[in-house]
Amino acid sequence: AKDLLAGGHVLIGGAILNDADEMIGSSLIVEFENREALDQWLNNDPYVTESVWQDITVQPFRTAVKS
Repeated sequence: AKDLLAGGHVLIGGAILNDADEMIGSSLIVEFENREALDQWLNNDPYVTESVWQDITVQPFRTAVKS
């Protein structure tokens, strides 16, 4: 987790759970200037290069509420 936070791009992350409270995936909300910067980060991230993350879906996100 420290490695993910080190670059300052990860805003929040955590496990996706099924109904039995078992981890079935993970989710991150990250911030980058553009898609190219995100792709460069992903291509060099150990979770990607070591195949920890095998299926990655990228979706735009707009904050509506923030504490």
